[in-house]
This record gives sequence, structure tokens and C-alpha cells, in this order.
Amino acid sequence: SYLLSSQLQINRDVIIEAEIPGTVVLDGQGSTRVMQISSGTVELIGLNITGGLASSNDGGGIHISGSNTIATIKGCYIYSNEASGVKFCIDDIRNNT
Repeated sequence: SYLLSSQLQINRDVIIEAEIPGTVVLDGQGSTRVMQISSGTVELIGLNITGGLASSNDGGGIHISGSNTIATIKGCYIYSNEASGVKFCIDDIRNNT
């Protein structure tokens, strides 16, 4: 498990993949959004994303934004995240899968 004290800010091409699906936990501990994806081509594979909190915004677990951002999420379990808006937020769905 990775206990986060601040959100993971992703703004470049990256693949984050658990070697064994479901064994990597990214936990916001109820105090921070887990992940902000703002640009790049990003693949998230086999991760558990939990405990995210966005108290004044959308996307407690993951917030995807940016008109040129391409995000692919495969085999991830996104659970127990909180936000004042939606728990998982994609601002521009035309460029996300």
C-alpha cells in the first residue's frame, strides 16, 4: 500500500501497472484526492484506488482533465472515495477511454 499525504499529479506519458493485479493500493487516507491526471497519455492497470477526498471539487479518487489527455483504466478497483461533487471525474470525455 502507498499511503498518500498529497495527490499524485500526473502530467506526462506514463503507465502505472501492478505486477500482480490488485496488489497495489493507492490510498488517499481520507485526506487528499488520490490522483490528478492533467495531460499526457496515461494507463492505469490493476490498481486499487481508495480513500480519496476532494472536499471542494470533483474526483475524490481520480480527476482527469485537459483536452489533450488520454487515460486508459484497466482492471482497477476504485472504491471508498469521497468528493463534494462526483467521486470519479472526467472533464473532457472526448479524449478519454
